Amino acid sequence: MNSFAIAYNKNIFEQLNIPEPASNWTWDEFEQISYQITEELGIYAISRFEDFIAGCIIQIPQVEKGLNFYNREDLSNSLGFENPDYLTDFFQLRKNLVDKGAHPEPGGGAASTTDLSFQAVRDREAAMVFLSSNQLTEILSGAPEDMEIQLINPPRRKADGESGIPLRSSQMLSMAKSSAHKEEAAKFIDFFQNSEEANEILKGERGVPIMSNIREQLARADDATLQATFDYLEMISDMDNGEVNVFDSALNPEIQDQYNLLVEKVIYEEVTAEEAAESLYEFASNILA
Repeated sequence: MNSFAIAYNKNIFEQLNIPEPASNWTWDEFEQISYQITEELGIYAISRFEDFIAGCIIQIPQVEKGLNFYNREDLSNSLGFENPDYLTDFFQLRKNLVDKGAHPEPGGGAASTTDLSFQAVRDREAAMVFLSSNQLTEILSGAPEDMEIQLINPPRRKADGESGIPLRSSQMLSMAKSSAHKEEAAKFIDFFQNSEEANEILKGERGVPIMSNIREQLARADDATLQATFDYLEMISDMDNGEVNVFDSALNPEIQDQYNLLVEKVIYEEVTAEEAAESLYEFASNILA
């Protein structure tokens, strides 16, 4: 299991006397915190967003309970909302962040790859980064010993609104029906999921194990990073309203690519945020039809 998160450098927040984010922080609060970090320290507030995930997969369920970017009722074969305006805010936020120097320009340095975005946080060139919760181990690898990196859920539209954050499967291991080596494949999956030896090596790097005995084994290891991940997912489980769609459409890659292209067009003022929202909605509706 894992979930989406924002990792932030606690030391930077303390240095600027910024209160640590609460689980009900809002996108408006995130934006103001971002500007303060950039203005006072001259660094990026956030090195990278997964734009489609934040702007579509998370923000649409935040509008109201039961809404999703992809329709949960038909296994993600259509859109799960009817108003393109719900897409506008994140397009505008991304432009604002780049305009203020709080996020790298598209394809620029820290934003170009996950590894570079993590390194920017380790090097104090950025205060935050969007990631999956199981990547906390990765971002802490090579970080200065005195650097405290914490996880918090992405912001909400309203403090008392939906979180839009579910627990998700982090690994989907399976065997092909046509496999000539079903027994070997089954043994591998069993080893990956149920072996204490394997999970002693993995240390939750692929997500929190679903087997309770393996979770208990890892909890006994007294690993602070693992415990932080466990604590974060426990918090997310309390927020999960059970109605957020965790399944992507088979056409998700094409829709996500179009979304990312529109983010760039908004940033470079080729289209407005409102036009991008309408365009994405029309594109996704047509391709899913």
